[in-house]
Amino acid sequence: MSVITSGGLSRALELLSNDITHIAIGTGAAPGESDLSLPGESQRKAATSIIDGNTLIKEGYWDENEGNGITYINSGLLCDGATDTLGTGTLFGGGEINALKDKTQSLTVSIEITVEAVNY
Repeated sequence: MSVITSGGLSRALELLSNDITHIAIGTGAAPGESDLSLPGESQRKAATSIIDGNTLIKEGYWDENEGNGITYINSGLLCDGATDTLGTGTLFGGGEINALKDKTQSLTVSIEITVEAVNY
């Protein structure tokens, strides 16, 4: 029987955390398996990172003055050289959201990735 150690899981989370640098929101369809960029990407931010046990949490925050007047319907995490410039890097993963953003509210988007050992 082979095992993945807790140290191995921690290292996998650290590597993911370092490579996934940005979070984006957009107006396109939910991303699919073959998407390399977020459909309809319209805003992006450098993502903050928290590792909680076996879960990596990436968040982006838009304040009351950013990205207003748009209904965002998707979000995604970007890696592989992503910068603050729209369209850079590679889409790691994402999903659907439904958020009408206006100047009276801020928006926080949080995406969690859980890494678990499958021992065989």
